[in-house]
Amino acid sequence: MICSKRGYLLLFVLGIGSLIFLAAIASVSLSSQETFQQRFSENGAKAVALADTGLAKSIGHLLENAEWSEGFREEANEGGVYSVSFGENASLNNLRGDSPVERDGQTIPIGTAYLESTGQYGSRSVTSSALVSTGELLFEDHFTTNADGWNSNQPGLTVVLLGQWILDLSVTPQVRLFKGDESWHNYTFEADVLLTQGTGLGLLVRVTGDVNSPNAYLVGYSLLEAPERGGTFHLDRIENGMVVERIQTKRGDEVGIVGLSAWLLNVSHTYRIAVRDNALTAEVDGREVLKAILSDPLNEGRIGFQPSLLSVLLVDRVTVRTLPEVRARWREL
Repeated sequence: MICSKRGYLLLFVLGIGSLIFLAAIASVSLSSQETFQQRFSENGAKAVALADTGLAKSIGHLLENAEWSEGFREEANEGGVYSVSFGENASLNNLRGDSPVERDGQTIPIGTAYLESTGQYGSRSVTSSALVSTGELLFEDHFTTNADGWNSNQPGLTVVLLGQWILDLSVTPQVRLFKGDESWHNYTFEADVLLTQGTGLGLLVRVTGDVNSPNAYLVGYSLLEAPERGGTFHLDRIENGMVVERIQTKRGDEVGIVGLSAWLLNVSHTYRIAVRDNALTAEVDGREVLKAILSDPLNEGRIGFQPSLLSVLLVDRVTVRTLPEVRARWREL
């Protein structure tokens, strides 16, 4: 009888031990599964980011060259890779085409590009696709013969020599010069400018009103403000011809500007301002110098120049384009 009781007790203990063992295994298995799912999800998010990076880089190439179709293979970034290829069942550039192209039941219109970008992180692979247009040319002036059509508060500033518009403010009060349409909304304003004399310059976007009392945003550079730190880039809001708010300031050394006047004078630079809804970005030679979110933004307007006093500028080229637009987007996980 005692042996029987001991047998039952042993079986009971073994049973409890088995249950504890099975519970421990289940717990470890569940924990491993949760860890796997978490890593799987994190890798997926990183793969999505890589694919989107490929799309952004492709759009940048198309902005520089509308016929670009080289793509790139397994470009390394942040521990993963992304790829964009052109050809059958891949990306297709129809920006300069003369007719729509059918692709897998979809129509790629003239003036657009269909892009496929694949991001790979760990075991996760994600393909992002987009139909994009790179922007319509709104205005272009190379000053081959004259600078007619620019509105100015000072007459006579239409001198052009050897394809460059000469803005001589050495003996002229403050000048504003406008061009374009007040209905322009989201666009890029790009100008090649060489300053031969002076301490700064200014470019205007979303300009409305007359030349004497406009509303606008002024993106400027002044060598006289913090000269020991490379001068100052600044973004101002102008209302009725007066600066009412300094939205942002960046010292030259904060954006890699060195050399002071050696950087500014007698060297041609490409200035580019992009305005999209309530965001503004300014670049010099492809280097971002200002980036701001605009409160209660001015929504539309022309472009223009507001050179600093005593300055002499040579303007070689001015272009205004609508911003690149993503017309449609797909993602395959």
